[in-house]
Amino acid sequence: MQGNIREIVQKGVKPQGKKRSYPWGDKFNARLCNTNESGRGDPTPVGLYSPYGDSLYSVADMSGNVYEWTSTIYREYPYDVADGREELVTTNHGVVRGGSYYNNKFTARGTYRNNEVPDGVYHDAGFRLGWCPGRFLPRLLKANCCLLAAVGCSGLAQQHSWLDRRLATLMEI
Repeated sequence: MQGNIREIVQKGVKPQGKKRSYPWGDKFNARLCNTNESGRGDPTPVGLYSPYGDSLYSVADMSGNVYEWTSTIYREYPYDVADGREELVTTNHGVVRGGSYYNNKFTARGTYRNNEVPDGVYHDAGFRLGWCPGRFLPRLLKANCCLLAAVGCSGLAQQHSWLDRRLATLMEI
């Protein structure tokens, strides 16, 4: 498959070039992600639904658990890269994707996006931390991309020590 790994993961492209509704396919399954239909009522540890709920590229928790902030400012479609939505510093609404444990299966679809204010406090929003080592840390890792963590804001303190240990391990390589 050709293309930028970020674009491929975000769009949920099937090997045949078709888009999929959820990371695992087109049919919703409450046993593959943490949404309201799953009945848990709280965020779960990252990877709890792996590997069956993962994307084709082994990325965990792309649907449900916590909404994930993107770098995009919310604007109506059609997408126009020149309209300012890719500016990093803003007070405008930002795009969150992926749905959460609090929301239903509709919000967990890859095509669904919501908008939130950047300085708001949300119990069901987090972020995904990753990088492309070949570009930023060429001697540390040999894979194309490395996902460190998808962290819900409510679980940040618990996940922070793990992230510190993981980064320290990477720096020793």
